Formats: sequence, C-alpha cells, structure tokens
Amino acid sequence: MHGRRQLNSFLSIGDLLVEVTGPGAELVPEDLRPFVAEPNRPIDFTCQSRPGPVAAVDDEDLLFDSGGVWKFGRSDDGFRLVLHAEGRPYHALELNAELDRAVAVLDSEFLPAEETRFPLRAPIHELWTSFLLMRGRGLLLHACGWLVDDRVHIFAGQSGAGKSTLAGVLNKSGRGQILSDDRLILRPTGRGGFRVFGTPWHGELQHALPRSGKVASIDFLAKAKEPKRNPMGKALAAARLTSVCFLAGWPRRDLAQVLDTCAQVVAAVPMAELAFAPDQSVMRVLDDEN
Repeated sequence: MHGRRQLNSFLSIGDLLVEVTGPGAELVPEDLRPFVAEPNRPIDFTCQSRPGPVAAVDDEDLLFDSGGVWKFGRSDDGFRLVLHAEGRPYHALELNAELDRAVAVLDSEFLPAEETRFPLRAPIHELWTSFLLMRGRGLLLHACGWLVDDRVHIFAGQSGAGKSTLAGVLNKSGRGQILSDDRLILRPTGRGGFRVFGTPWHGELQHALPRSGKVASIDFLAKAKEPKRNPMGKALAAARLTSVCFLAGWPRRDLAQVLDTCAQVVAAVPMAELAFAPDQSVMRVLDDEN
C-alpha cells in the first residue's frame, strides 16, 4: 500500500526560505504565488500545518494585543500568534523559542467553503517574517521601492505619507520597476552593504515584485507643492528609520537588535527627506540625485 503523498510548498520572501508542509500546503494563495521558490539551497525555516480547534492566548501569557485580529503570547516552548474573527480564535502559529520552526493550526470549519486552507494565512506570514527579521536578520519597512539597474531607491513613510502615490508617478515614468508600494525588506549582505527585497504585502496599487537590488538611498516622504530633497543628519535619520520599521508585537527587550541594524544602515546609506507633489515634477529631483 502506497503512503499518502506529502504535500508541501516553498516560499522565499526577503531571501528567507520557508518550507510549508501538511494539509493545505499546496493551496498557495494568488498573492503569494510569485514568491514560490525551488528548494535549491538549505531551508531556513519550516512550518507544519494541522487542522483542529485553536485555543485563545491566556491573559497571563499575553505579550501583545493588536486590538484587532491578532494576539501574541508566550507558550511553554516559545510563542503563539493567534488570529481571531467574530471574537473566536481560528488560526494559530505556534513557534519555538528560536522562531525557526512553526506549527500552523487552522480551524477550517470556521472558514467559508470558498476560502483557501493555506496554513500561513494573512497576516500570519508577514508577522512571522517581521519577527524573524527582528532577530538581527534585517528590517521590514513601511516603504516603496524603486528598482533601477540593480539599485533600489527606498521611499519610506507611514500610512498616508504618499508611498502609493509616488509609486504611481514612478511607474508612469517608464523607468525601473516598483518592488512594492508599501512593504520592503532590507537585509545586510555581510560585506558592509544592504540589499532590498520586494514583498507580497503591497499597498493600494498592488505592486509586489519578487526581485531585489542593492540599496542606493533612503528618502522619507513629505508632501509639498514643489519637490525638494533635503539631506538628513544621522541622528534624525536614525529616528526616522526606526519609526518606519514594522515592530508590532515583538517584546521590547529584544528590540536592541533592530536599533543596531538601523544604526548600521544609517552609517552606510545616504538618507534625506523628499518633499513632493503627486506629479512628474518629482522626477527632476530624483534625476539630480542620480
């Protein structure tokens, strides 16, 4: 009698290769399919799925409550990330202390029949990735990325700063490619440089490109009638960079590695404030930069 075929998939986001196995592993949703990868190098992280009921995070174990759909807490062996809907826990990611091994538990009976049973449902994969990065692997940034000739110009800002607006302007210019209009991963290369990766966690323009490039510059966005780029001092740049890092949920005592990574970036990458209007006039300033 033949054994049942093992179901799995491989995803690479920010050059972090995760293997997903078990029920639903092959049901990769459309927004993640461009990031499906071949296992042609050692796997960094694994996630095993299993169906079943999901327990809530106990109050004494709670580390963070988003006030919305997810909670994060301690467990006996590591951590638990739990999604809720209609006040009921239905999806959990149970992580070991090192964060490199996970079990995804999905109460599929709670989901409408047409919804995918993929074990890393949004926003669990994004949150897991942000936690992995905060362990000294890099940064997940609220930012738009413009890839031109293997170099990426980062335009950072919180919601409403104009990331998607600027991405639309850059896209219309016909030059380069937009890696993402909302989330980027920035990782050290180990040689004093940094590399920028597109992610599937896009903004309203839905730019999500599975490519990467060397970081060229980081600009923090501001709105103005006339475009202008003002170089930024290192102290202010460090504060601004930290403010656009995705830090939700992770214990504050472990954020020292994030601050250290930010300091390394500030020391190595030109930074400025870019004030712009939502039209092609900003291209003159960007041309001067290049």
